[in-house]
Amino acid sequence: MWTKIKRLLARFLPVSAGKFYQTMQDIADNNTREINEIKGVIKVLQKTIDRLVDTNRKINETNGRIYDINRRINDTNRRIYATTEQISGTTEQIRETTEQISETTKQINGTTEKISGTAEKINSATEKINSATGKINSATGKINSATERVSGTANEVLWAEIFNSTSSHECDWFNDKTLSPGRWAAGYQFLYVLYRILNEIKPCNILELGLGQSTRMITQYAKNQPDAVHQVVEHDEEWISHFALGFSLGEQTQVVKLPLETESFLDDSVPVYGGFSDAFTEQKFDLISIDGPYGFLSEVYSHIDVLKLLPGCLADSFIIMVDDYNRQNAKNTVELMKQKLDEHDISYKTGLYQGIKSMCVIASENLGFVCSM
Repeated sequence: MWTKIKRLLARFLPVSAGKFYQTMQDIADNNTREINEIKGVIKVLQKTIDRLVDTNRKINETNGRIYDINRRINDTNRRIYATTEQISGTTEQIRETTEQISETTKQINGTTEKISGTAEKINSATEKINSATGKINSATGKINSATERVSGTANEVLWAEIFNSTSSHECDWFNDKTLSPGRWAAGYQFLYVLYRILNEIKPCNILELGLGQSTRMITQYAKNQPDAVHQVVEHDEEWISHFALGFSLGEQTQVVKLPLETESFLDDSVPVYGGFSDAFTEQKFDLISIDGPYGFLSEVYSHIDVLKLLPGCLADSFIIMVDDYNRQNAKNTVELMKQKLDEHDISYKTGLYQGIKSMCVIASENLGFVCSM
């Protein structure tokens, strides 16, 4: 009975630091085993290469014999020609010479067969090398993937500590710290940068794409800033209702529900908020947080709603935060944003914050410090 109770409690209690570090050690041990396997493959390859070098030496020796045989054939042909010219040869000499040619031909045929067999061995060895190279590449890919996961997890833990340490200081607006970062939601690095921006820069016109954990922070900030206007775009009615059950939005926070649609953009099908441009044209924002709509549904580009309003939607001093920058489609969209700013001679700086996920910051030059906090 006591064992069942401990198992039941283990399902709800958080994983201990010891188990976390044990998991990290297991990953490192697994990497070590894979590296040892690769070393074993490399030793096998070295032996194969040594055999190929010896085979190549034998081929060179055979080529020398062929060259000598060809020289003898040429000498024989010269003798035949000289005998014919002088009309001094005899039938017996011609017969002997023919036998020599026949024997030499047999030697050439035998040598040719040996060369053919050697070529087959070389082809077989090449196939083995290619197969071993494929295994090495596959193992290297696994090691790189595991290293990225370990590095991302370590960075996320570090950002969690930095965020918790920073936000634990006395603050007149961030009182409810019950956040659930990670997975589909914003990560600790995103929340850390957002907190610093709200607490130090104090933006007034805030546009947020995607209702979630960042909304809980921005709403608390807006409640304590009389001049703040906070608009959140979301498409999921059920999620809006569920969110409102556990968290009270202030008067300065407005949820703008827009339908989720698919738009053709530069040969890609990209999820967008229907009517987004009509809803926010002529408005200017000093902070834009982008974590919606879904970024995993498109291949080349994502989150293009704000892109279509640039640079008209930006205040003179601005910050754009783009989550899920680890996805290539998000990187492609950020590049288009930067191109638009360049086309309009708008100076800006960019920054990258990495955890399990990564996020990108684009800021006007006077606020460039937010790119390296």
